[in-house]
Amino acid sequence: MLLALEMLASRDESEQSALLVMASFPSEDELVWLFESEPELQFPDERWPISAATWTTTRDGITVDCNIAPFESSVHIWCRQGEHAIAELRLLYTVDLVTIDRTHGQEALVVFCSQDARLAPVRLQLRPCISLIASTEPKPPT
Repeated sequence: MLLALEMLASRDESEQSALLVMASFPSEDELVWLFESEPELQFPDERWPISAATWTTTRDGITVDCNIAPFESSVHIWCRQGEHAIAELRLLYTVDLVTIDRTHGQEALVVFCSQDARLAPVRLQLRPCISLIASTEPKPPT
């Protein structure tokens, strides 16, 4: 069974023409440390973070691919076991901040989306075990 979630920011025409850049994101070295792999660049002639990049890691038979595009404010995560897709999460044009959490023996990528997305921080944990947590925030009372 594949769990898929796609979040696309709604922007008016004037915002679409503006450059969308994440407020903050990890360095390439930090992401290499987290995923224990070198990135595959979307545009090999450019360096991270100008070019979107995909990091891949396999742990306990589960492969995780994570594409981060700072200049598109987008993150795309795929999880699979062998040839079987487990989960896919696409956060398109809505990511404000990406951080790495290294507390209490856990290693995770944490993605914060714009307030308009109404999405709680997304957590891709890689250690001690792989998990992907995404949930919507409740609507405020009116």
